[in-house]
Amino acid sequence: FFFLMIRRPPRSTQSRSSAASDVYKRQVLVMLKQQMTKRSNSLRTIILVCCLLSYFVQSQKPLEALKDYCAELGQDKREIIVDEIILGNTTKRSISYVAVFSQNKPETDPIIFWISGGPNGPGCTSLLAFSKGVGPCNFVEDKGETGGWEPNQHDFTQNATIVFLELPVGVGFSSQESGTEKWDFMHVSIDASLTIMKWLDTFQLRLSGNKIYLVGENWSGTVLPRTVELLYEVKQPVEGMIFFNAEIDSMQTHRYKAKYDFMWGYQLYNRELRETLEQNCVDDIVSPSCKFVHETIKRITQKVNLFDLSDQCKTSEEFLTDYKFVKCKDYNLLSNYFNSANVKFELGKDPTQTFDICHEEIHILYQQKSARVHLLNVLKFGVPALFINGNMDAEYPLTEVFRWIKSLKMSPNNEWRQYFFNDKLAGHTVSYQPNLILASVRGAGGNPYTKKGALIKFLLQNFIDGKTPDSQPCLLYTSD
Repeated sequence: FFFLMIRRPPRSTQSRSSAASDVYKRQVLVMLKQQMTKRSNSLRTIILVCCLLSYFVQSQKPLEALKDYCAELGQDKREIIVDEIILGNTTKRSISYVAVFSQNKPETDPIIFWISGGPNGPGCTSLLAFSKGVGPCNFVEDKGETGGWEPNQHDFTQNATIVFLELPVGVGFSSQESGTEKWDFMHVSIDASLTIMKWLDTFQLRLSGNKIYLVGENWSGTVLPRTVELLYEVKQPVEGMIFFNAEIDSMQTHRYKAKYDFMWGYQLYNRELRETLEQNCVDDIVSPSCKFVHETIKRITQKVNLFDLSDQCKTSEEFLTDYKFVKCKDYNLLSNYFNSANVKFELGKDPTQTFDICHEEIHILYQQKSARVHLLNVLKFGVPALFINGNMDAEYPLTEVFRWIKSLKMSPNNEWRQYFFNDKLAGHTVSYQPNLILASVRGAGGNPYTKKGALIKFLLQNFIDGKTPDSQPCLLYTSD
């Protein structure tokens, strides 16, 4: 067994194309097309890149904790690359990523580009997913005084390569040299599409017709459709999109109504507040009466984990402002781990750089808009979408998903159906025309893979294989 860490693979495209400095479509498409053209460069360039790859693919000192705990998985080898993609000329942006190559056949297995969102609004690192249920190992807070790693028995990278992108700039180890970061869904979509193109270009010699998928969580639901549009406009095919408790439409009036309807179903506030809500917050969510309802509901639910109602918040903080979510999870140990000097050294990161799990300022300033039009366009391209929602998430509840799906006027192919996993009811599914599947996950919150890893892995594999759990109503499924 060995754990291969390539600290500095070749950036064959680092200085060969420029990134977008604004949101004008023509400039973006020019740069994306240039990136596609780079793939057909002369044989001499390809040979040079191949030599560079051979030079840099050498075993580096691994993260000892990961090596020790991952060894228990019994895998023959594990290849993880930690690096960054450089975008821009005048204002350079460094997009950090962690790529975990498939244990099976990395040269042909699907490649999944993963962009996170919550749990605290826009601007959280995708290393949360890497460390909390998706990657080969999980970071456990109660393992010793500083936390530690243990094997993930439901590792998603056994049959797929996953590239965890730290977007937008300012999240995790991603950074910008100077100037003001552009925190809106258009700029993030541009950065995402350029980063994906450059990553594929860098590793093109190791790939052979791999199918490409994009995964988004929470706020990144607005980013993925536009990113796929940009990729399709330069003829980079995408096989599918997968969303976890994603927000597609950021209309606050509708979102608050769906959220409070969901919370009312769980009796999280009393009938008096419900009546005040119905009388004063129908169309105006900023009126004094409606604001009073918001503040009261937040105060009485401050120790409820709204991202997962089955959990109890550990926070003892007082009522938080409108611009912050209650932080029910303590990620300080994980943050301390990635900020430690030895880990930064082994990852090849600047020792003065701070690793931010969630960038609070992004949540305040992020300019988010509806992605409904972009989603419809992508579905018409023939790109299927799988929406997975934990049924215990009150921040991005199922009631909100049904609302924006209804607004798209898509026709359902079937009724809301049960599906089973390991002889137990696992959730419900429904499919819509064209190419959209919604699956709920019983007993899971906003990051369902943290609690239901085997089930989520099953749903993803079925989606990649072109199957749906509701193809045979009430059919029993079992895991290995």
